[in-house]
Amino acid sequence: MIDDKINTSLREIERELQNISSARSQVDRTVASYEELKNATSSYTKSLSAIKEELAGLINTLRVDYAEIISDFKKQQKDIEGKSRTTLEGVANAAENVQKKVNESIKSVNQKLTISLVLNAVLIVIVIALHFIK
Repeated sequence: MIDDKINTSLREIERELQNISSARSQVDRTVASYEELKNATSSYTKSLSAIKEELAGLINTLRVDYAEIISDFKKQQKDIEGKSRTTLEGVANAAENVQKKVNESIKSVNQKLTISLVLNAVLIVIVIALHFIK
């Protein structure tokens, strides 16, 4: 009987050892999978960090370019406004000069018409006087 108990105990120990061996094998596979996952995650994290740095550089470049474009635009806008003011002042001055010359011409024509009417009236009086004198 003791032999049977010893044999039974040995068989149970053997089964337990096999279970332990199987469990150890599963632990080894799990650890290996974890290491692979850790390496893949590390590589992925490094790639994301590199992308983040590239995007930060691109955003900074765009910010600088945008600031330069806005600055250039404002300078051009001021130049256009200045040239427009100068052109408008020139047109206003030209219109004023034309108006003055037209007014002067009208006055001159009116004076000449007045003189012409006076001379015609004098001539009519002379012609009538000569007509009655004869």
